[in-house]
Amino acid sequence: MDKDTGFCLIFALDGQQFALPLPMVEKVVRAQAITPLPKAPTIVSGIIDFHGEIVPVMDIRLRLGLPAQPIALSDQIIIARTPHRPIAFAVEKILDVTAWRDQDRVPAEAVVAGVKFLDGVLRNQAGMILMYDPGAFFLPEEHQQLDRLAS
Repeated sequence: MDKDTGFCLIFALDGQQFALPLPMVEKVVRAQAITPLPKAPTIVSGIIDFHGEIVPVMDIRLRLGLPAQPIALSDQIIIARTPHRPIAFAVEKILDVTAWRDQDRVPAEAVVAGVKFLDGVLRNQAGMILMYDPGAFFLPEEHQQLDRLAS
């Protein structure tokens, strides 16, 4: 692969396809019990223990404007590394890991200006897939609230 190529993890929620840059994905694990975290931001469902590290679990459906749904036993949890902290979120299904080329990716600013979480749109044989930056999923005030809880 050359420098104009990247990889992404494609997952499904509500029959829609979404993608994350693969270098930010640490692991995908089976659904598990989530411990509620009092006084956490509304977007946080709770926490999980991932190899001895406490990781906040984000309700990705809420962040993406999808209808609320409890985590099912068949769901999978994506653990992503972000510049600020690791985060986890449940998805219905992992569909693929795929390569993309720069010419297949349209930057978010060229699609919809000001969208906070969208990193771009990937075009492939299946259509268009929204690629998100998990590092932007938490708003600054949500990071601050989680930092206060951790201290």
